[in-house]
Amino acid sequence: HELYQSDTVTRDLLASGFVASRNGTYLTSNVDRAGSGQPVGSRFALLQGIHGSRLLVLGFVYDMKHACSAVDVSTVAEALRAPWFRDAAAALPSVDAAVVLAHMHITDPLVRTILAAIRSVGPAGATIPVQFLTGHSHIRASVALDAHASALEAGKYADTLGFASFNVSRRRRRLGRAPSLGAHHSGATRALFGVAGLGTYAIGRSGNETRFMHVQLPMQVSSLARFAGVSEAAFTTASGGALGARVSAARRRLGLTRVLGCSRQSYEVDAGLSSNDSAWGLYLRTVAPEHIFSPPHNRSQWFVSSTGALRYGVHVGNVSVDDVYCVLPFVDRMRVARRVSGAALAAALDRLRAPSAQATA
Repeated sequence: HELYQSDTVTRDLLASGFVASRNGTYLTSNVDRAGSGQPVGSRFALLQGIHGSRLLVLGFVYDMKHACSAVDVSTVAEALRAPWFRDAAAALPSVDAAVVLAHMHITDPLVRTILAAIRSVGPAGATIPVQFLTGHSHIRASVALDAHASALEAGKYADTLGFASFNVSRRRRRLGRAPSLGAHHSGATRALFGVAGLGTYAIGRSGNETRFMHVQLPMQVSSLARFAGVSEAAFTTASGGALGARVSAARRRLGLTRVLGCSRQSYEVDAGLSSNDSAWGLYLRTVAPEHIFSPPHNRSQWFVSSTGALRYGVHVGNVSVDDVYCVLPFVDRMRVARRVSGAALAAALDRLRAPSAQATA
């Protein structure tokens, strides 16, 4: 949902050919090119899997109020009333399930707004399996929405591989469609979920419910190899090795591997603020004061930062340019406000902590 800078849309998504390269599968159900009424990508897509299953796929972003000037973001409610959604809904009788890519918190009420719109589409929408794949809040979570719908959120920044599976064999038999997915779901998928320690989650066990199964897999070579059923040595392919070499060459070319210093210990971004290994503690008690408040300009100085500023921790050992960018990857402007009263500062903090501010942060 990187809609903060117009260049991201006009240059990186459109002019680069990235959206076109997706052949209609880059989905922007409620994001249009500014003033055109036309979506940046596609409103929806109909996909067919290798086992013959057919999916209706939608892609929404939350009700974003401060997008860049290159796009118009419709509210989810507005998008669901648009003619294109009726066209998408018309495909429900001919598909096995619906998948909703939803860049919003897994508990955002908009998730249920979208589900309600699908459920309202006559008999075809009433019981069709619906899998939401959510984001934005950067957590690992799974939620049962009703007897035939589930939501999965798989971490952040490629630290998690989320795998979702659900059985639609009863629906396929009822519609008189091609071979059942039951064998595939209960065979290879069941073996996959049988791997211990991968954080499995399942809902729906009775005959009248869709059975959803989820895995939250850490994005580490050891975990991925185990997931694939091969050794770590056998996991890297020739193409993967070549890509890794190209990435390493680009990092060296950009100067990202230059070592800036050495850290005596690791600091974790998710550690508690008072913990000795807290990256936030290091940032707020050492980095910010030394670079912003030194030398001091008055007796009382304050630094206010978004809670989403730090993205990764710091590992023990050499710290490179790349490591610094990973921790704080934004080119944010720092604004200085002088002679701010304590009352004004307290009011500003209250506004920043308000639910409405957090929902759009």
